[in-house]
Amino acid sequence: KSNISDELETYEIEKIKGKDKSLIKLKELDSPEKSRGLVNKDTYLKRSSFRQLNESEFYLADLIGVEVFDFHDQALGCVEKYYNNGGHEVCCLNTNLEFPLIKKFIKEINLKEKVMSLTLTKEFFDELS
Repeated sequence: KSNISDELETYEIEKIKGKDKSLIKLKELDSPEKSRGLVNKDTYLKRSSFRQLNESEFYLADLIGVEVFDFHDQALGCVEKYYNNGGHEVCCLNTNLEFPLIKKFIKEINLKEKVMSLTLTKEFFDELS
């Protein structure tokens, strides 16, 4: 069994430029040639380095494993992953259902209970398939 932390390289961030697509300057890499191998690679941050959120905020990663219910409290599945489609984030459930993560579709998110309620109905998803 492999431990992901054994496979990762650690760098100290010197500066970050940009918002969605960021340019990151790492202290240990002082030339473009040294950093080329990291272009378009995934970046992982320690949770302890995240900023403290307000009560109504959450990190997308916190949605993984959350059970999702429709407007009539019917279980739709659990959040397996998410992605950005260019306009907004989209949640993918383990039941192959997807929905846009936008306010008008979200009734409530309770991360302590690991549940999310939508304003959408099961019929909404049935019509899409």
